[in-house]
Amino acid sequence: MDFSMSIFVFPLLLISFFVAAFIYYQFLNKKLIPERTFRPTKWSDAQANVALSKYFPYYQELDAQNKLRFLSRVKEFVQIKTFIPRQTAPNETINLLIAATAIQLTFGLDDFSLYSFDKILIYPDTYYSETRNNYHKGEINVPHRLIVLAASHFLSGVRDPNDGINLGLHEIAHALNVHTFEEGNNILIEKFRYWSDEALVEIDIIKLSQTNFIRKYAATNLEEMFAVCSENFFERPEQFSKEIPNLYQKMMDLFNQDPRNHASPILVEIRC
Repeated sequence: MDFSMSIFVFPLLLISFFVAAFIYYQFLNKKLIPERTFRPTKWSDAQANVALSKYFPYYQELDAQNKLRFLSRVKEFVQIKTFIPRQTAPNETINLLIAATAIQLTFGLDDFSLYSFDKILIYPDTYYSETRNNYHKGEINVPHRLIVLAASHFLSGVRDPNDGINLGLHEIAHALNVHTFEEGNNILIEKFRYWSDEALVEIDIIKLSQTNFIRKYAATNLEEMFAVCSENFFERPEQFSKEIPNLYQKMMDLFNQDPRNHASPILVEIRC
């Protein structure tokens, strides 16, 4: 190739390289952060407000401004997830309450999408999990991007908001844990690590004690500890803060919430 020809070829090669790099970046970015797909919802603001005011204690106690923010997030969450009923008819109210549980957990965070899990599988009751070869009330399935819940046990947790047992909070806490590390949210990851340091101390205490505020199942591993702590953080915050104040503080830092402030639990203002 002579010099005069290379003058034209080299710029073309350079342009081709940048075009290819741009296309690859766009493809990779879409894979890592998929676009939200909105689906129609039957809920008007008024209808959703009535349902949550009737069935969802966390929402009932929020002040007017926080109710508006909460309601907006719940409606978006319902729209961006696929709810799949198994062995039961579709139930829009259960879908709404599942979305409300997810927003309760993430209400103090900027990102409430949990886009690492795009499908929510709902069984009527305890079901047999082929991936774990056992009967379950709920689980997360990371490869298939599923949150799985047994409706009867989920609703039992919603109805009794003070016993520290809430299937929805438990499984969605697992999903938040996975989502945070997949997303690479460095601030939240760091908060998880600070929480883990305190949680490991408490796990040792749980294993040695016959009675403890946090039930023994939490000592299985850090993931279960976080899920069980999340249940108690939102359902028994006053007692949690008295029994294990250092761990409660780490939960507050992580969730950017103090559920003891029922009307306005968010600590540091966030984007809507």
